[in-house]
Amino acid sequence: MPTEEDVVSPVMVAAVVAYDPDYVVTLGVTYQTLERLQPGHIRETLEKSGIASEDFDRLGAELAERVVMFENLETARKLLVDQVGSYRLITPATGGRTPTEEITHERVRTIHESSDRGPLIGLRSVLATSDPSVFGVSEHLDGTLGVAATARIGLVNAPSQPGCELNGDEKSDVVRWLVRTPGSYPIAPPARILDTSRTLGATNGPSAWDMSVTELVNVSAGDTIRNNGLLVVGDSPEDFCLAMAWDRTYGAGLWIAEEWWAGGVSDTSATLLEGLHDLLKLDRRTDLQDWIVTSVSLDEERVADFRDAVVTSASQFSSSSDKGLSHADLSVCGLDVDLIFPNSGKYHFAVVDQYSKSTTMPVLVDSQGSVTLAAAPNPPLLLNNRLAEIREFSWHVDIDIAATLNPSCRYTPAESLLSRDEPSLHTWIRTGRRGLSYEAPSYGFVPAGAAPEDRLSRPKVRKPSLFAWAESKAAGNGYTVSSSGAGLHGELLSTMLGSREGIVDTMSGQMRATLRSFIADAKNARKEFSDGGGCIVRDSVFLTFREMTRRFPGETEELREILDEHLSKGLLRRGLVLGCALCNHVVFQPVDKLASINECPRCGNRNALQQPRWRIPHDEPEWFYDLHPTAVLLMRQNGDIPMLLSKHLRSRTSRQFAYVDTSEFELKKAGKSIAELDLLALSEGDVFVAEVKISNDIDSKSNRLRTARKKVLLAEIFDASQIILATTQRRWGEASVAAMNTALRELNQRRYRNVQLRLITGLGTEHVEDQFYRDCAI
Repeated sequence: MPTEEDVVSPVMVAAVVAYDPDYVVTLGVTYQTLERLQPGHIRETLEKSGIASEDFDRLGAELAERVVMFENLETARKLLVDQVGSYRLITPATGGRTPTEEITHERVRTIHESSDRGPLIGLRSVLATSDPSVFGVSEHLDGTLGVAATARIGLVNAPSQPGCELNGDEKSDVVRWLVRTPGSYPIAPPARILDTSRTLGATNGPSAWDMSVTELVNVSAGDTIRNNGLLVVGDSPEDFCLAMAWDRTYGAGLWIAEEWWAGGVSDTSATLLEGLHDLLKLDRRTDLQDWIVTSVSLDEERVADFRDAVVTSASQFSSSSDKGLSHADLSVCGLDVDLIFPNSGKYHFAVVDQYSKSTTMPVLVDSQGSVTLAAAPNPPLLLNNRLAEIREFSWHVDIDIAATLNPSCRYTPAESLLSRDEPSLHTWIRTGRRGLSYEAPSYGFVPAGAAPEDRLSRPKVRKPSLFAWAESKAAGNGYTVSSSGAGLHGELLSTMLGSREGIVDTMSGQMRATLRSFIADAKNARKEFSDGGGCIVRDSVFLTFREMTRRFPGETEELREILDEHLSKGLLRRGLVLGCALCNHVVFQPVDKLASINECPRCGNRNALQQPRWRIPHDEPEWFYDLHPTAVLLMRQNGDIPMLLSKHLRSRTSRQFAYVDTSEFELKKAGKSIAELDLLALSEGDVFVAEVKISNDIDSKSNRLRTARKKVLLAEIFDASQIILATTQRRWGEASVAAMNTALRELNQRRYRNVQLRLITGLGTEHVEDQFYRDCAI
């Protein structure tokens, strides 16, 4: 990925984050390679160093094998490491450093172009003597065509000068092949661009790219039908890299050099535009995917000009009934849509026949919901004979415990991903795209002569719950988290009802209005209950079935079923409201404690169960219902309001079992509360932090910006992609949104991954509005 003066394009950082690399490395290019590309480079370097000319030959030969130390590369690499979840360990500093400093250990930081050691294996290590000759792009094919062709089929020999000259027809053939319009391009790459030093032609052997994925298959994580195709226009290195990253991640990225259609190689323009026009037309007819065009180096007006040229271009498949293309068939990023890097629909390589295996394993589930393997998994043996025979081969294992969701594409401390009794230094492990990823070789003690399976790591992995994950992320930033009062009440009710989903559905569903009636204002409630449908005893509300039916929006039979379920789980109790004949003390007596003679808890008087004790009605007593005091406390603290947001976010999740959230908690430092979080949610891999209100203001005028910065701090610590402001009101106050926008701009100016502001209004109503606030991006 290109870098200049320590600066990396934010869109490229987003692309790398989405790709989710195992390693972030710099390429150790030697002076010899630069000499091939720029003849005279070694001599120029020696002259600048003041070396005498008579020493050029001797020192030049020594310098040729050395790696060029490019300035700013390590700074840019570290920037990317801070943004992604690559393999690394972070340990407390030693050796005289301050206690707050830490040391980051990474699996690999640099690879050398001629080295086959380490976790990244060179192409020649994969080749067998019986393999046909491998073809690649000619080492002399330079310019934009050479770069694009190399990204497609690979390069066998190191590139060098002089360049390979192509005539107009040959350039058009290459562009047509690169665009790959189905049905109108040759399957094999044009012979003119191939490496002529190979003994076999293109049709008789595999390409360098094909051999680099030997015995691997390209599989997807999630549905790829919704993946957009991306055309990236421009001649800058960032344009090329964005298209390549999109293609490797989502499977449909094309780089379009500006010179191919607007000068320089202008004789390719008609071929290019015609091919792209037909590509879009075919995808539109078959509903395969939508296409977006963007650029890192060009402005939106120039990109729109390119869109116009593609849409209005001629077509090989034109007919009298063909309506052609419209601007809606090719959206311009920034004008029509935003460029989104989705977490689903990503491609990755896996070993053939070994990428989808499931097994039954015993697990341990702790009180927070984290799941740990109780036994070591099966050894990750390679069953493919060709791969198993390669010495010093390195591969990775993806393992998942389906019952628990974890944020992907984010760094998670390795110790939180392993069982407590598993040495964290024995296995390189990280959070991958789906579940957990670890390197197959064991880094613990491996005796000489050990069997292959004994040389492999078999870690008892742990998938932390979302709350446990938040604890580990906070700890890595010097904070702690603990449940708030409403959060504790929510956890207790979740246990009572069997799951977090159970309490959310109860507090945000049809029973919501009925349950909130149990915390009615005493003065108004006495008026409401004048017909005996409810009563208040020392600020506690008790309702009859008749009264709950009046407040329930559904059918009576449905309410009956819901009440029976809640009665069985203890959320509600059925009983009578009785008064004492001696001291007039009134108390709710649950049905399982009722008797013919009931003792007054205040004075101890024994009262017979007779009509004066229940007073009304005069014929037979009517059952009253009592709501569990924990639920009452939760609603008095408005702890049920975030559950309305939870329900809404879950409804916006397209895939089942792709959403999870936590109860409210506090972020603390040295025991002092720093910020409160109403909801931490994980939806299809994206992390959201949310502020939920029943008003339309996040705080008073003097505290708005301070409160907004606290929410931004939470987003930064938990690597959130969105901050959500949600309210039951119809709209948010402009001052609160402005304060939030100011705080977010401060964050986005010092980070490469932008956090979006999302405004949700009308929670708990039939008219919930959900939109992004666009002004917060830098």
